[in-house]
Amino acid sequence: ENLPPVFRARRGSIGRRRSSAARRSSHSEENSIMTGAFVLALANGYADSVSVPYHNFMHAVDVAFTLTRVLKLIHSEYFISAHDRLALVVAALAHDVGHGGYNNAFLINSNDTLALIYNDKSPLEMMHCARLFEISTKPGCTVFANLEAEAYREVRHVIVEAVLATDTQKHFAMVKELNMAYEMREQLFDSIADMADDPARLPPVETVEFFASTENLWMLRKFLVHFCDQGNSFKSWNLCRFWGDCMLEELLTQRDKEEDLDLPLSCLSDRNTMNRSKAQLGIIEFCIAPLAAAARRLFPRLIQCEETMLTNYDQWWDAWMETGPGADEIERAKERREVLRRREKEKDKKK
Repeated sequence: ENLPPVFRARRGSIGRRRSSAARRSSHSEENSIMTGAFVLALANGYADSVSVPYHNFMHAVDVAFTLTRVLKLIHSEYFISAHDRLALVVAALAHDVGHGGYNNAFLINSNDTLALIYNDKSPLEMMHCARLFEISTKPGCTVFANLEAEAYREVRHVIVEAVLATDTQKHFAMVKELNMAYEMREQLFDSIADMADDPARLPPVETVEFFASTENLWMLRKFLVHFCDQGNSFKSWNLCRFWGDCMLEELLTQRDKEEDLDLPLSCLSDRNTMNRSKAQLGIIEFCIAPLAAAARRLFPRLIQCEETMLTNYDQWWDAWMETGPGADEIERAKERREVLRRREKEKDKKK
């Protein structure tokens, strides 16, 4: 070829760039295929929605989607690394893999094999973690293979801690931990309470530094998946009602089994006597509202979760009223309802 050297060199450079781009494209395609295979293997690890109405893959996807939204709302990229955010999404997708529709109490009371293997300590969550990493070693599903050893150890640690934190027995301890974090820097968090009014406003340096500290970062990584796992009431009424019905149906199926096996009952009401609307009010009052309030104090933009929860609470209240509860029962419920409204007023006062 009678080309000047400069043109030959330039053409060689272009060829190398094209070759490099082709390799990157091929590598990206391989990663996409592997990720798809991994997610499909996870999906196959869940029971179908007929046998397990609530803890199925649809629930896992819902939690993972909620998590990605929450991560954006709180500007997590300023204090949670990309690897850790990946770990949290994987944890959300896998946090209930292998769930059989029966909770830890049932497994322990029935001397289930999982309870024996894990010594009654979060047997379901322990199993979910083990199942996830077992799937990640299968041919075509090795999604962590390209991570350096140290990065893999960190990702694995985050996933395990996040999944174990979804054990509902740890719920109230987590709420307490969040409240303590707020009290440590109450003035700082009160000063950013109006951030929800300005979507473009970024978290101040002091807040980022607080969350980026090792202790607080671990608290956050455990909190996030659990928060989203408990997030049925943070969604539109149709979704809230759908997931609420699925959850109670699974719980009532477990109660039927407990009765058959003469085990301690997970709930006093059976499917013939349970008032489902009243049950949902109780879940919000005692479990979800304290979590939502604690989260909002640290992350003002999560106020939309709390506001949606209160809207859904009113929907459940109206549904309960239609069942004709007694006057004394209504009076006691009104007192609890007032507590929720007081929290709302305190929040508005600080803004």
